Amino acid sequence: MKAKKLFTGVLACSMIASLAACGPSEDEAKVTATLSSEDHNTVMDAASVLDEMTLENKTIKWCCYWDINPAADAETIPTQYVMFTEKFGGNIEYIQTTWDGHATQLANLILGGNSPDFTQAYPETFPTGAVTGMYQPVDDYIDFDADLWKDVKELNDKFAIGDKHYAIATAATEGGYVCIYNRNTIEEYGFDDPAELFYQNAWTWDVFEDMCVEFTNPEEERYAIDGWFFEDALMGSAGVPITEIVDGKVVCNINDVRLEKVANFMYDLAKNGVVYPRWAYGWVVLENAGIESGQTLFWPVGAYAVDPDSDGQMFVPMPRNPDDETYYSRTGFAGVHICEGAPNPEGVAVYQSCDRIAYMSDEVKQIGYDQRREQGWTEEMIDMFIRINEISTENIVIDVTNGITNEYATLADQARRGTMGEPQSTWAELKSTCADGLLEMIDQYNEQLAALG
Repeated sequence: MKAKKLFTGVLACSMIASLAACGPSEDEAKVTATLSSEDHNTVMDAASVLDEMTLENKTIKWCCYWDINPAADAETIPTQYVMFTEKFGGNIEYIQTTWDGHATQLANLILGGNSPDFTQAYPETFPTGAVTGMYQPVDDYIDFDADLWKDVKELNDKFAIGDKHYAIATAATEGGYVCIYNRNTIEEYGFDDPAELFYQNAWTWDVFEDMCVEFTNPEEERYAIDGWFFEDALMGSAGVPITEIVDGKVVCNINDVRLEKVANFMYDLAKNGVVYPRWAYGWVVLENAGIESGQTLFWPVGAYAVDPDSDGQMFVPMPRNPDDETYYSRTGFAGVHICEGAPNPEGVAVYQSCDRIAYMSDEVKQIGYDQRREQGWTEEMIDMFIRINEISTENIVIDVTNGITNEYATLADQARRGTMGEPQSTWAELKSTCADGLLEMIDQYNEQLAALG
């Protein structure tokens, strides 16, 4: 096999960057959150599936800009954490990084012989992290054909090069995008409730556009859409990503007619002036994207932004193409990479197996829903949350555009955002500018991937 060229492309790293603090969380107080005795028994009963697994090295080292351990003052405790720490006696050592310096700091640790065991997987961390030697194959530790994993094999194949998998994804989730709105605003302007439209299979691009156009009034500084990620959220509703992994190779779908359709829809939206003009307001978004104040109508964003304490807030999937009966959304996923040189990859496999049980067991999932109820989620919110999760699972749409190279990601982002940008471009114009370059770079990149096969 050809020698790997370490840490280039999107994860390019300056070796002079300083490392963030390593070790346990700053707050070393004991976690006080517990499960009820009934829930605890449910969790441990579900974990009995893992009775044949053992954990010789009890410590796994987690490197990220957020701590996988629950905070000392957390009101709830993750069920997979309970399984790992109580059934196996496991311990998670936190190696802290920063949001913008994570790749550099992780690279320094690996090159310095101080590799952590695992880190968070995102669409932008693959395949570049495998090509550059940041992450190792996981197939020696996880059998994706086994009963525990076979239902998520298709998802994990999205992180494969040849016959080697470079991530352990435990579930497809709703964490891609939802479309948040405020029912008070919807009612004020006499619109049909998007949740009701969705359950009637009538939540479509054209209905969404009609609402946006009617709501928008620049003289009153009222615009229908705000947020940082709405272009990607809207494009994801086409059901095909710009860039994906198919049979272990990178494929660019720039010429797919489904992307053309959604791009034309996005062009019409922006042409009608429905997008909050960030460029005219110092490139900032409104607080909560204007949903609370009624300045905006829709906020396409991750499900993490749902606020059950907000008066009137609700959410739905992104609207569908009226010519396609299927709803699509960017697929979120719960997954990690095992780092190159990890001292305890077997321990990561045990933890991820616990995580898989947490997503796989209906009884354990119910505990999570109960915790959301305690946080103020209504039954309607939970039902919608479950349905969007099903959409993400039934139709996996993972875009790895930002996991190729900086040059490729920049050019693809021009295509992804250009129909709603300032100045605005048609999809035909963007394709004439971007398509040849993207396809050529993908051909070259696949040659690098072949060296890993």
